[in-house]
Amino acid sequence: MKNRSSRKIKKRNILYLVLVLIIFGVFAGIFSILKVRRWDGVHHFNIVLATSPILVFSFDPNLHQATILSIPSNAFLEVPYGYGNYPAGSIYRLGTLDAKRGGGNLLGKSIENTFGIVIDAYLAPKSKKPADLPSLDKAQIQKIKNNYFSFHGAILSLAQLMAYIRGMDTNLSMIDKFNLWNAVRTLRIDNITLLDVSDSMVVSDQKLPDGAVVKIIDKELFDAFIADKFQDNLVRLENISVEIINASGEDGVAYQFGRTLKNLGANVLVKTTAERNEDYTCSVFILRKELVQSHIVQRLKQLYQCNISKDLSDKNIADIQVVLGRGFLK
Repeated sequence: MKNRSSRKIKKRNILYLVLVLIIFGVFAGIFSILKVRRWDGVHHFNIVLATSPILVFSFDPNLHQATILSIPSNAFLEVPYGYGNYPAGSIYRLGTLDAKRGGGNLLGKSIENTFGIVIDAYLAPKSKKPADLPSLDKAQIQKIKNNYFSFHGAILSLAQLMAYIRGMDTNLSMIDKFNLWNAVRTLRIDNITLLDVSDSMVVSDQKLPDGAVVKIIDKELFDAFIADKFQDNLVRLENISVEIINASGEDGVAYQFGRTLKNLGANVLVKTTAERNEDYTCSVFILRKELVQSHIVQRLKQLYQCNISKDLSDKNIADIQVVLGRGFLK
């Protein structure tokens, strides 16, 4: 009887697994045609969750490690495109009023401007109020993994998961969602690092004229705080030197972009200002043809739609040169 019962359980588990694979396979096949993939499954991947607090989930598939960065809703972020500074918790809704950029993209760019972390994708509730999350610890994350990021848990909570997905605004394709779900499923809890900006020395409180208290980020302290947690290991290991030239006409662009590339793992040698401004968004000039396939060049193409040209002189001090034009600010 006992052996017969264990065989039934084993068959049922196999059926669960087959059913999950069929469901994800069908949806992935349909939606991957309709939507461009955001993640190639190879490079470091960062996704922002427009919850309260704001969460950035960062996953390195090569090291199979993840970092969860918690950003308080009242942290003052530098919003691009002339918006100025806003509390993190209000930026997504601000972006929904901008038909050109959208809430998720505006939040992602604000995080990049403030923290020097590139954001590949976003996930935000369509409801007006962001979901309030408890402070995360390893025990809570393990519970979430068991309930939603396992085959057995996914089957039991399938209806809830599908409703949750339908209620979210995201630029992830269905195949991205499955790949991300599977990455979390196979991630060991001891390979997850939790970083809370509120509990660090990188923030200070500031009172605004209306009486509201916001948290101001110290960029240098923050970069030391995250260390190499957001670096793409493939970019870091190839150690290709980069020169950044600001041809946008706005001060500080090369410095900010250099900081972002360093946090990505790039070897930034020098940042300068061009003698004349350019209208294009981003151009990458390479020293050798094989650098076209390098990880840093591929990431620049993917993240910033940079044009690639083999026009770099042998006398140049870096392997690649990145020129940022006026279009980069738009």
